[in-house]
Amino acid sequence: MPSMQLRRDDVIVGVDTHKDNHVAVAIDGFGGRLGDIVVPTTIAGFEELLAFCLAFVGSAGRLIGFGVEGTGSYGVGLARYLRNHGHDVHEIARPARVAERRLAGKNDTIDAEHAARQLLAGHGLSTPKTADGAVETIRLVKIA
Repeated sequence: MPSMQLRRDDVIVGVDTHKDNHVAVAIDGFGGRLGDIVVPTTIAGFEELLAFCLAFVGSAGRLIGFGVEGTGSYGVGLARYLRNHGHDVHEIARPARVAERRLAGKNDTIDAEHAARQLLAGHGLSTPKTADGAVETIRLVKIA
């Protein structure tokens, strides 16, 4: 992201994924917090999340991308849905569980905002696995 010129009406989204729901935070291109949402891990929930994010995009803005924690586990369905709808998805490393953070408690909204800010800064990004093709076929056969 650092090499890209961003504007205030651009939107970047961070998502903290879980088994039953996902927590997302949208920020603008300058890092201002726009809002947060909790959605179920269903297609209807993914549609709601996408509509929520698109509502913040300004007239000349863009939905830059999604920073998603856990694209290989709880976030695989969301990552696939977003990619199928033409959006950039980046795997974000989960924040360190240092002693201070443990004392303060875990907060899903803070984790989602951290993911968005990591994407904005271009730190700790990786391309998530697509979970399709020959490798996925072999994995499914091995599981069966």
